[in-house]
Amino acid sequence: MAPATSLPLESGNNILFPPMYDLVWSVIPFVILLVVAITVATVEYTRKRDVVASLGWGALVLFLPIIGFVIWAVAALIRRENRTAIKG
Repeated sequence: MAPATSLPLESGNNILFPPMYDLVWSVIPFVILLVVAITVATVEYTRKRDVVASLGWGALVLFLPIIGFVIWAVAALIRRENRTAIKG
């Protein structure tokens, strides 16, 4: 039997995490965030908003993911309340 020169963890091979693990888990949240930002921008654009406002909301959600989404949702609720108050 040949002597073991190094254990798997000592040689840089981590048996618990595959080599692409870090790359995949770094890309997946970015892709999800990008999809959410595009969705927000599309929703704003279909509401007859101008392109600059739509891109602004998308950028806000992209660069401030949680806070930006909360701000967008609160602003949408306020807009809805204002529209119903004006009509009603």
